[in-house]
Amino acid sequence: MFLHYLKIAWRNIVRNKFRYLFTAVSLVVGMVVVTFTLYMIFQERRAFTQFEHHDRIAELFVLITTGSYSSHYHPFNQDMIDGFLQNGTIPGVKRIGLFRESDGALNFEKGEDVFFPYTSVMGQVNKDFFDVFSAKFLSGNYNSWNGSEVIITQRFARKIYGEENPIGKAVLYNDQYYHITGIIREFSSPGIVSADIYMPIHVQQDGTPYALLDNNIDIGFINKYVSDKQIISEERLQGGEFKLKIISEREYDGFQKFLLTLIIITASLVLW
Repeated sequence: MFLHYLKIAWRNIVRNKFRYLFTAVSLVVGMVVVTFTLYMIFQERRAFTQFEHHDRIAELFVLITTGSYSSHYHPFNQDMIDGFLQNGTIPGVKRIGLFRESDGALNFEKGEDVFFPYTSVMGQVNKDFFDVFSAKFLSGNYNSWNGSEVIITQRFARKIYGEENPIGKAVLYNDQYYHITGIIREFSSPGIVSADIYMPIHVQQDGTPYALLDNNIDIGFINKYVSDKQIISEERLQGGEFKLKIISEREYDGFQKFLLTLIIITASLVLW
C-alpha cells in the first residue's frame, strides 16, 4: 500500500515537475530567509547581552533630534567623567568606562629590534572600562594603566605571536612605545566594544561612556535627575538632551522596523 502511494506521488511529480520544483525552491528560499533573519536578530541581541552586567551597564549620550531623525552624540572625555564620579553628579553611578574605536597601523615586537607591522582595530579606553565590562583576563593585568600599557585579546595574540607569550613585548604606535601587560578573552564580534588591542585614552579625547549602575537603581529616575539638574553645559549639549540607556534594552528606528517587517512578510509569503 505504501509503495502504491509512492508511485502515485512520483507520477504526479513527473507530470507537474515545474510546479513541484517551484514549490521546493520557494520552501528552501523561505527557510533560508527565516533562518538568516533569526540569526541576525540573535547576533544583534548577543552583541549587547554578552556582558556579565549587561542589565546594569548604561550608555551616556546626548540625544539630538531633528524632525523625525535622532542621533546619539558623545561629547565626553576623561576629565568630564572624573568630574561626574568625584562629585557624585549622577546618582547610582560609581564607575564609568570610556571607549573610543579606531583603526591604526601598529608595529609589534617579534624579536630584538625586529617589529612586525599590522593594521589593527584599537579600543582606546580608561582603566574602569575593564571593570564595567567584566573583562576576563587570561594572563597579566591592568593594575597601573599608566599610559604606556596595552591589553590584547587572546585571538589577536595568537594571530600575531602564535604560541609565544606576548606579555612584556613592545608595541610601537605614532612613535610611542607601549608594552603588553595583559591578555583578555575577546568580546563577541560584532559588538559595541570589540577590538584587537586596548590602549589608554587621552584625558582630553572624547569617547563613548558606559556607566555601571548600582543594583536596583531606576534608569528613569536617573534620567529625570540629570535632566532637572542640567549637569552638562548648553555648549556641550548643542541643543540636545543628556540621557542614559541600558545597553541591552534595544530600540529600533522606523527604517529598521520596516525592514524587519518586510523580511518576515516576504518569508511568510514564500513559505505559504
